[in-house]
Amino acid sequence: MKYVKKILFIICLMIFLYSGYNLFSIYQEYKQGTDTYDEIAENIVVEKNDTQEIEPKTDDENNTKNVKEIINLNVDWTQFDTSKVIGWIKIDNNDVVNYPIIQSTDNTYYLHHLYNDKYNSSGSIFVDYRNDGLNNKHTIIYGHNMKNGSMFSSIKKYQNEEYANEHRYIYVATPNGDTRVFYVYSCHLTDALGEKDSFNAYQISFDGDEWQEWINKTKEKSLITSNIEIPNKCNILTLSTCMSRGNQTERCVIHAVEIENY
Repeated sequence: MKYVKKILFIICLMIFLYSGYNLFSIYQEYKQGTDTYDEIAENIVVEKNDTQEIEPKTDDENNTKNVKEIINLNVDWTQFDTSKVIGWIKIDNNDVVNYPIIQSTDNTYYLHHLYNDKYNSSGSIFVDYRNDGLNNKHTIIYGHNMKNGSMFSSIKKYQNEEYANEHRYIYVATPNGDTRVFYVYSCHLTDALGEKDSFNAYQISFDGDEWQEWINKTKEKSLITSNIEIPNKCNILTLSTCMSRGNQTERCVIHAVEIENY
């Protein structure tokens, strides 16, 4: 009996040590990814313009306008391979989302590679390979929902109206020197393919009235409210992340309309 107990003790100890090693490895990998992005984010200069404000047009004259000061993102693009790093994304004037935007020839490689192509489970913030860079009227950007709060983990918080109101503005800088400003008007849940309730949140190409119908659907499905006026001729940015609630196929997406380009 003592011999059996010793064997069981050794087995349990080995399992404990193995689990501890795996947790430490995961922690180290997460830290490496976070440190890598924090390091390059330090080189991004944010300039505030306190005299100019953005006022999104709304379809309700009595709606309290959600105003926001303009910020300029000055990125040193010489540190990047701009054939892959096609932009920089920042949400409001905080560092929750503050990353380079990557694009590849598929939607799998940068799920597990950093912007510098080093393998890491944090992955990258990347544009759907079907998009023409950031030039389509509907651009989709993906990012992981990391347990340490990095990457796109904050996107799922947009289901909360109060949080959404405090983080409505997305800034996207491009290598040509532009800073594009998007206003978040919708948040909803979908599946891994973006298809739920006969609606494709990840649709890229549109014919005829499909574009306006698609926009209307994003507003109808939204878990948050917004009275911003969205014209037929506009650019929409969609950010997507997984939910990690035991359902591997569930995704949270937010849709934002472009309101400024300077």
